[in-house]
Amino acid sequence: MLLNIIHPHTFKQVDKTLMIGSYEPYLERDEKVASFVERALDSRVKILVHKYSDGDFIADVLRESALIRDPIYKCLYDERAEAIATTSFGTPLPDRKPEEFSDEFWKAIQEIFISLSDLAEKVAGHSPVLFIGGVLENCLANAAGYSSDNYRKDGEKFFYIPELCVSLNKNEWAEVKPKLDERDIRPLGYEEALDFLSREGAGARHLSKTF
Repeated sequence: MLLNIIHPHTFKQVDKTLMIGSYEPYLERDEKVASFVERALDSRVKILVHKYSDGDFIADVLRESALIRDPIYKCLYDERAEAIATTSFGTPLPDRKPEEFSDEFWKAIQEIFISLSDLAEKVAGHSPVLFIGGVLENCLANAAGYSSDNYRKDGEKFFYIPELCVSLNKNEWAEVKPKLDERDIRPLGYEEALDFLSREGAGARHLSKTF
């Protein structure tokens, strides 16, 4: 199993404002996210935390501060979770420099964002593949669709967990969801996702006893 956490700063986002510390209206969701991630960590699930960066150091610090200042989200900084950076679209950089990019600019962004081939190595061989985070109708949908189009092997299952996602525009989501359906990227209920983790955890415990 692979758990992708897309642009987690969106968990702290209310419209265009980042909330520092806990935010009561989202507390139930935040606690569910943290509980799920912690159980995934204990089940030895591979976790990729897709950080967002626009190259603005101060903005990056503010986004990180919003998460770090909320103790619920300390699980995102667990050493068992691997952090990478994807673009504002939720996707990696292409392996080849686009013609319109200068060499200097291309070199600079390569130091920030993961590439298509590097991400391929990290996601290979995992099923099911789960997506949580945000924004559901933008970055998360892009990340899930891109991963399905570029990395998915026959028989691999792709899911997102709506209860653990951030959506800021219901109208946009109504337009985007059919595109995920077409790719067989399906919504998964929270309790169903916990069942997946339980089976994964049982398998990990069996392997630890075997070896």
